[in-house]
Amino acid sequence: LESLLTGAAVNQWQVACYELDPDNPDSFKDALDKWKKKKNLNYSAMKDQLNYLRNVRKPREFTPEELTTRLQTIKRMIPEFIDATDADTLSDEEIKDIVYRAMPGGWKNNFVNSGKEIHDETLESIERYMSTQQTVEEKSEKKKNNKNQNNNNNNQKHGSAQ
Repeated sequence: LESLLTGAAVNQWQVACYELDPDNPDSFKDALDKWKKKKNLNYSAMKDQLNYLRNVRKPREFTPEELTTRLQTIKRMIPEFIDATDADTLSDEEIKDIVYRAMPGGWKNNFVNSGKEIHDETLESIERYMSTQQTVEEKSEKKKNNKNQNNNNNNQKHGSAQ
């Protein structure tokens, strides 16, 4: 574990392991719990993380697939919080709902206007739909930028001819 840590976390891990008994299999778990407490990975921090996830918005530079992968990775890490229970994890349905709500408003409107409903779709089908929306939006923006660039070039040509 120590090789995965950097900065102050390394020192905190070394302190947590100071009295580690290599002959006691529970000793590592005790040291890990001690370190988690030092890092404030407690129940309250877990609840804050879950609340944040439930209200997250897709970063512009992320694809829908990248957002989904990130959420699923975080979902797998939730049990590592101190005092986390099975009830604290995100269900597949909740991940699907978070992914949908994280998407831009126009994409969600198009989804609804196409006759789709979240509860009838799989996470993968929502991901695919939103990826298509992203591709269409990117092509539209590229076309618009090219048109603006052409207009600017024409304005410069006509402006210098006068």
